[in-house]
Amino acid sequence: MDKETTNSFLNTIYKASITLPYDYLKIYINAMSSNIEKDLTSYEAKLEEQRKNEGFFSTFMKSVVHEINKVSIPKYFYNATFIFIYSKFEGDFKTICEAYQQQKGFKLSVSDLGGQNYIQRGKTYLEKCFGIDMHSLNTEWEGLTKYQKVRNAIVHNNSSIIAEKNRPMNEQKLFPIVSTNASFSLDDNGDFHIKDKLYLLNFCDISKTYIEKTLELMDK
Repeated sequence: MDKETTNSFLNTIYKASITLPYDYLKIYINAMSSNIEKDLTSYEAKLEEQRKNEGFFSTFMKSVVHEINKVSIPKYFYNATFIFIYSKFEGDFKTICEAYQQQKGFKLSVSDLGGQNYIQRGKTYLEKCFGIDMHSLNTEWEGLTKYQKVRNAIVHNNSSIIAEKNRPMNEQKLFPIVSTNASFSLDDNGDFHIKDKLYLLNFCDISKTYIEKTLELMDK
């Protein structure tokens, strides 16, 4: 195997090691979502049987479980899983920038750049330091920035879209993103949570696509 073929093979292995986990994450999300829905539906059915015999207490318990099923589980499972995937994506993007730096023997690292997150830093790093044209990924980038805004609201604003207290909810910057997406639940106070798996699955797809296409641009 000549050097060029060896490098091509190693690049293929490296790309797979970065992108393949997103496919496994989707399997995990589907499995967990299915199990949660199945178990809680079964438990609600058992409570319904008890309600017929035990009256008010079981009716009360059913309402509690229903609240857990429809709000608490989605809020804590889907929100937390989304944050985990986002952190992975951010870490992966930082990793490929560092690998590219080593390959090119460049002294300045992505960590030396200003900015609050490695996704924006990485994009700037590849464009400004290595002259990589990222315009072909503008569609994916626009989608990622929306995910980033949702992530920031969950982590830094306690899952609320209310960032400017003196403005009504429909004038909040995050309102158009959350209110028009069926994967979110938004209450009258501006609190929101992810309520189904589709949002996570779509984020896995766009994260994987963005990394794959970035690696392709690096190879040119």
